[in-house]
Amino acid sequence: MTFKYKKYFVLVALLLALNTFGILIIKYFSSTEYGIKDPEKTSELPFKVAFNNKSSSSLIIIIFSSTCEDCQNKAQQIRQYIKGFAQTRVLLISPEDSTSIVKFSIQYQLNNLPNVRFLQLTKEKIFKTFSTTTVPYILVYNHEGNLNKKLKGDIKIEKLLEIVQ
Repeated sequence: MTFKYKKYFVLVALLLALNTFGILIIKYFSSTEYGIKDPEKTSELPFKVAFNNKSSSSLIIIIFSSTCEDCQNKAQQIRQYIKGFAQTRVLLISPEDSTSIVKFSIQYQLNNLPNVRFLQLTKEKIFKTFSTTTVPYILVYNHEGNLNKKLKGDIKIEKLLEIVQ
């Protein structure tokens, strides 16, 4: 084999090795065996969901980013239709710093609502818990704590209200 072909052979072998390694990494991180899950019950969440509301209320978890247009729109809609969420606990989770989260909560006037709470989790914890990197990502739990619906991306507020009632 000439020197010219040896370089190509080495390059192809290296690319195949990297491809195989990449597939193994993806399998490792997407496997529930390694702790990645999508909690089917609120009791499986790695944090306590505490509210002063009645225990018979449903729960909406929204993974958000303050710079996401769809997330900003959803926050505006929640504030606008807050009466429709009177029997629903809303938990907004973001990996951003606390300053950005507080600013977002004040900007969309969600900071003083008794049934709305904000939580900061790392990107890694959000991915490990909810298996998502998409925002907004919405999980709707019924009053018994069981997962009713998973919604990715922007959805109409009417659909969300329909799901929680």
